Amino acid sequence: MPPSTPVDVIESPERLELGSRLVVDLDGFGPTQRLTYEVTGFVESETFAETMVEGPLGAWEHCRTISGTGAMIELVERVTFEPPEGLAGLLLSRSRIESSLETSFAFRHRRLRELLEGE
Repeated sequence: MPPSTPVDVIESPERLELGSRLVVDLDGFGPTQRLTYEVTGFVESETFAETMVEGPLGAWEHCRTISGTGAMIELVERVTFEPPEGLAGLLLSRSRIESSLETSFAFRHRRLRELLEGE
């Protein structure tokens, strides 16, 4: 996550596998939010999906698929979500979540490229 969206990892698995859980505290959207994700799909070296099982959103699933041959690797990410209802939905609107995702993915992809290129 970019520095403007602090995340504290509370609990994480040593190794990802089906059923693994990740618990984080996320700032930047009003009061600190505790989020719990569970790995709900997993194929070693190919794909994994995490689903939010506790948190403010109505629904959240983040799927990652890795493919490629030789030196070329492609990472495809798909996020589906539903913003919260009620008053929380005013703070965490669909457009605000989408904007945050775009910023976060751009930061992470830039940082990953730097790491892979040895910068």
